[in-house]
Amino acid sequence: MNFRTTCNILSPFILLAGCGGGSSGPSVTKWQGDSTHMAISGSFQTQAFEVDLKGATASGVYCNRFYAPLPGTAPDAAGKYDTSKVYFVMKELGAVIDLDGTPTEFTISYWRHDVDAGTKLTVVPRTFGTSIPAGQTWSDINLFMPGTDVLSGLESAASSGTVSMELNTGATDQNGILKPSGVRTGEYISVVWGPHDFLNISATSDCGPPIVVTWPQSRLSP
Repeated sequence: MNFRTTCNILSPFILLAGCGGGSSGPSVTKWQGDSTHMAISGSFQTQAFEVDLKGATASGVYCNRFYAPLPGTAPDAAGKYDTSKVYFVMKELGAVIDLDGTPTEFTISYWRHDVDAGTKLTVVPRTFGTSIPAGQTWSDINLFMPGTDVLSGLESAASSGTVSMELNTGATDQNGILKPSGVRTGEYISVVWGPHDFLNISATSDCGPPIVVTWPQSRLSP
């Protein structure tokens, strides 16, 4: 997740990978099931996306859940936070994909509302420092060279779209907010930046351990 770069900054390797033309039409039009996978179609900044990771090629697909402590909440002596005093910030799904022969790490994220399966969220423009109403979300992508800091690549928030939660297993802990590791998520996300910039993503993955971080407090109000 790169929240400190602008949407128009591309590292050199992405510029080289971005020489493809626009997509003739999306091949990913729905969620592709509960097996681990990531499929992407569409076009972004003239780069055509046609990704289909499944079976053995999907072994690197991952999911991370991020939480933040409520403002004014401090960790205990061990650096741990009371999980009754945190809020869900975002979930990201990612994988290393191939863009015109260039291995590129790709992530797609949605913010604030970790909703039940069968629920849809409407993507709205991201405005840091505000809260996100129920039923809405922000969604952004990251593209960067595998093994490098996310800041070396691109981050861009979509202006509109839909997040369809297809699978969201696992119970929260005793405080009802944070989910443990090993839970599974599946999503169909359709995001738009403009008439020629859009991506459709289907992905399913187990999620790693929950990550509690403080950076969201200045970006997303609970």
